[in-house]
Amino acid sequence: MTQKVIVLTGFAKLSDAEVRAAAGAVIKGICVDKVFAAPPPFDEATLRTSLDDLSGAITARSEDRPHLRL
Repeated sequence: MTQKVIVLTGFAKLSDAEVRAAAGAVIKGICVDKVFAAPPPFDEATLRTSLDDLSGAITARSEDRPHLRL
C-alpha cells in the first residue's frame, strides 16, 4: 500500500528556489540528521528522486516559457 504525504502549507507563495531549498532541508532533516525517532514511510532515494523530478519540471517549464523565469 502506497502512503501519500499531503503538506498543507503556503508553498504556492514560495518561489521555485525556495520550494527546492525547503525540500532539500526536509530530506536533510529526515534522512541525514535523523531528527525523527521513527523511520519515515518512504526511503531517501525515493524522496531524492521526487525532488529531482520537481527540479526537472521547474527547469522544463522555465525553458518553455522564459517570460515566467524567477
